[in-house]
Amino acid sequence: MTLVLTRGDVAALLTLDECIAAVEHAFALQAEGKALGPGVLGLHVPGGGFHVKAAGLPLERFYFAAKLNANFPDKLTSCVTR
Repeated sequence: MTLVLTRGDVAALLTLDECIAAVEHAFALQAEGKALGPGVLGLHVPGGGFHVKAAGLPLERFYFAAKLNANFPDKLTSCVTR
């Protein structure tokens, strides 16, 4: 089953201390060569681009996370200044 979490979902489920501990654990697994990734893909298009960042962790079950970001700076500027 795929679970998609929003920023608000994560904030409601995870305290700052739990988040810091999880990130430290993930970096430790990465340093030991036990994590999958990270992988980064960038696609440049006129006026901006898209970036996908992904990684995985083998814990009690396998976890995979991906983040998709669109970056179009001129569009943001024109929206903010109107």
